[in-house]
Parts: sequence; structure tokens; C-alpha cells
Amino acid sequence: MEPLSDYGPGKLSRRSTVFLEKTARSIAEIQPSLDSVPEIVVFLEVLGYNNKTASENGFKDLYQVAAHLYGSLDHYMDRDKARRTQERSMALTIPSVGHRLGQGLSLTFPWMGSLAVLYFFGVSLWLVWGLPLTIVTSLIVGVFLGLLLSEGPMQLFQRLIVFYYNQYNLSEVKRALRRSYYVSACLVAGIIGGVYVFGNLAHIPTEFTILTMISASTIFAHRVSYILIYALRKFAQIVVSYAAALVSLLTVYFLMYNIIPLSLNRYLVSLGIGIAVLSVVPIYYSYRVFTANSVYSLDDTNRNPLNTIVVNSKTIMSNFRVQLWEGLPYYLFGMLFFAMLFGDRVLSWTFNPVRSANGISLPMVFNSTYHVGADVALLVIFPAAVIQFVIMTPISEQLSNLTTGISVTQAGRVDGFLNHRYKVLLLSSVLAAASVASILFVFAPIIESWIGGTGTSIYVLRFAALSDVLVAVFMANTLFLIFLNKIRSLVGVALLGVSILGVGGIIFAQFGFEYIVLAYALSAVATMTVSTILVAKSLRKPASLFFSRYM
Repeated sequence: MEPLSDYGPGKLSRRSTVFLEKTARSIAEIQPSLDSVPEIVVFLEVLGYNNKTASENGFKDLYQVAAHLYGSLDHYMDRDKARRTQERSMALTIPSVGHRLGQGLSLTFPWMGSLAVLYFFGVSLWLVWGLPLTIVTSLIVGVFLGLLLSEGPMQLFQRLIVFYYNQYNLSEVKRALRRSYYVSACLVAGIIGGVYVFGNLAHIPTEFTILTMISASTIFAHRVSYILIYALRKFAQIVVSYAAALVSLLTVYFLMYNIIPLSLNRYLVSLGIGIAVLSVVPIYYSYRVFTANSVYSLDDTNRNPLNTIVVNSKTIMSNFRVQLWEGLPYYLFGMLFFAMLFGDRVLSWTFNPVRSANGISLPMVFNSTYHVGADVALLVIFPAAVIQFVIMTPISEQLSNLTTGISVTQAGRVDGFLNHRYKVLLLSSVLAAASVASILFVFAPIIESWIGGTGTSIYVLRFAALSDVLVAVFMANTLFLIFLNKIRSLVGVALLGVSILGVGGIIFAQFGFEYIVLAYALSAVATMTVSTILVAKSLRKPASLFFSRYM
């Protein structure tokens, strides 16, 4: 590198050379990466230099000072420090473990709240204890139908909204949200039509068919309305909304006993009020999206008004057929995973030895004996799900920070990072799930006596709890394979699990409905085994998979 005294137009006096050397050292110490004369001028002005300072040291103005400094700063630069400074400037912020833990708990809060209702009041997961069995069956069939068919839109549109929101593309966020409403309306119409046709063919009384329609449509609309809330990661609002809805539902159901003595009517009123409370948050944020001028206006944090990005209010319309095709694997996997997780309940209704309810013959009857075992066993997967969220949420940012400080020849560090992360994920999931499963297995008789179960319920609880440990492993594998862009393989794995559950459940049910849980266990074993093999195969070259997708 040329010395300062010989660099630039003309020779410099000793005073000017000393001034340049001191200035260059100061700049290199504070800001080693300045790549042009205008950048150096701006930085000199920030440091307090002006044309008077330049003139006192033998220069015409700051531009002449910058011209002499340009190209010579490297001579005074600590390269290691400059590299570390650059890496820090490019590093992405990683949320703390405590912050991610709170978010994970928020995501599981709706299901935990529903299980709390079961825990304290028994019989079913959706607060229908004490109602006639025909009403219970009609409502629960609708709930499961709504949950199953809403899972696909949840997966598809949540990903789209997150993608465009992170691009600051507010126009496409609005478009994706509108499309979610259109698709949901079509699916709800299909649900209503399908239930109506099935009810007529099975000669089900009209009032029960209508209850199923209402139940399915309500749960479907509710879940789809929260797509935006999950996409915007409004975790605190989720907790507050569900807590308020559960409190209002229970309060109305119990306190309005004298006003509405009929249990069914009181339940429907309390359910309607609970749904209304839940609808406040999504309606509010939907309004904010459609009236916003910028993505920044959706952020509840105090953003620096000087840190703005120009965002076009209108963008080229995306092709929904392309989006649907690209998101179809996520759509299918979401539905198949839900069917695999809850399909044994549906089989238990079909093979329930009770073939009629309140003197009315139905093609399937709600099986509370099976539910109070299988539903409590779901507690196994919740701690594992929270831990998986904490471990996997920052992986993209952590890998991005890692790759800024390594060369292409050091890709083995990415392999090591991903292999280690999977081992931590797998071990943590197994320990969390197995701990809860052990407690449920040992104390199953006490738990079932508390919530009104039977010996059959204890059998179902124990087998389902052990099976859910394997389901937790499958969930961990799922997160890792999705990160490595192996979603199409996961669709096949989930389809295998549903097939085993369906065929095996029908076979085992011939010996008693409680043995359907064995088919659930076989399904968990198969999906866990195949997904683990896929992960092991992917971990042979995880860096290549990562760079091919993200770089």
C-alpha cells in the first residue's frame, strides 16, 4: 500500500501527512469499510471535520482530504477486526430462549385450554358434557370435520402471508388474505352440501344434520380467521383471546342456568359468545391489513420513523394456480397429519357398540370411553412441541450468521451444525414426551377415576401415551425435513400413517373398539421409522441441501 505522503495529487507537507495519518487511523479504528470518496466525506463530517479543518491542515476541502485517504485506509486497517465488524453488521438477531419459549407456549395455549376443560369437567374435549348423546355426536362430528378441512388452508395461506409480509409486499398480503376467504367460503359450502347429502342418505334427523353443519362451519371459520394472527406472530393476542373466550364460555354456561334452563340452548349460546370473543382479534387485524398503507403499520413495536423502506402500494398480481401447486404438499400434509393424529377417534365412533342414541339410530355414535383416554394422552406431545419450537425457530438465522464467517471450503461446519442441531432436537423431544408419558402411564387409574373414565379408558390412555412419544419424534423429524425442503416425502409418510391407521383400525376394531389404539401405535411406529430414515439420509449432506434451497 502506498504511503499517504506519496498518494494523491501533489506532494504533502509533514503537517498534512501527520493529519492524514491520524485521520486514517481514527477512521480505520471506528469504520474500516468505506468504499468511496463520498462515503469518506460523510463520515468525516459525522466526526466533526469541516472545510475549515481541511484548510488548516493544507487541503482545499474535505473532498481533497477524502481523495488522499481513499485507497489508503487498508494500510491502517486491522483485517481481523474489520472481518469481525462486518460479520457483526451482517448478523441477524436471534430471539432469546425465554422469548421463544413464551411464543411456543402461546401457540399451544388454545389446545391446552381445551384439554383443561376436559381435565376439570371430563367426558369430551369440547365442553359437551351433560348433553344428550345425539347432540354430542352431531357437534363432535362437525368439529372434527371443520378441523380436518381447515388444516389445509391454514398451512397454505399462512405460509403465503408470512412470505409476502417478510418481503414488505402489503399488496400481496391483502390479496392472499382475500383468497383465503374465498377458498374458505367454497369449502364451507362444500361441507354444508356434503353433510346435507350424507344426512339424507343415512336418514339422520334434520335437526342433527343442521347441528353438524353449524359446528363444522363455526370451527372452520374460526380457524381460518386466525391464519393472519399466526402469520403476524401475535402470540400475546392469541393467549389473551383464548383465555377470554374460555372464561366467557364457562361463565355463560353456568351462570345462565336459570335464564336458559335447557342445556343444549345454553351450550349453543355460550359457544356463540365464546366464538364472538375469539373473533375480536382477527377482525381487528384484518381491518388493519386492509386499511394499512405499509407493512410497518402492522407492527406493534415502536419502529424508528427514519428507518423506512419505500414500498409499492400495488404489485403485479400473483398467479394463484402456481401458489396452490407449490403449496399443495403443505396443504396435503396438514390434512393427512391431522387425520393420522385424530383418525382413531373417528373409528371409535364407527365401531362403538352403542348403535343408537336417545332412541335414534345413527351411523356413528360419540365414544366417550375412548375419548377420555386418547384425549388425555395428547398431553404427551405438547411439551415436546414447545421444545421443538424453541430449538427450530432460530435455525435459519443461526445458519445465516454462521455462513457469513466461513468460506466455501468450510461447508463442513454447516454439516456439523445441522447434525448437532438434529441430535439436540431429537433427544429433547424424546425426553420431554417420555417424561409426560411415564407419568400418565403410572397414574392412569388415578387420572381416569378423576375424570370419570373406565378400565377401557385406562388401557387406551396408556397405549396412546406411549404411541404419542413416537408421534413427538415424527413431529421433530417433520420440522427438520421441512427445513431441508423434503415436504413431498413427508406427504408420502403421512399417507402411509393414515393408511395403516385406517386399515389396521378396521381390523383391530373387530375385537373391540379399544384395540383401535393398537392401529394408532402401528401408525406412529411406521411414520417415526420412515421419517427417521429420511432424516438420516438427508444428514449425509445437509449443507448441500441447505445451500441449494436458501443460497
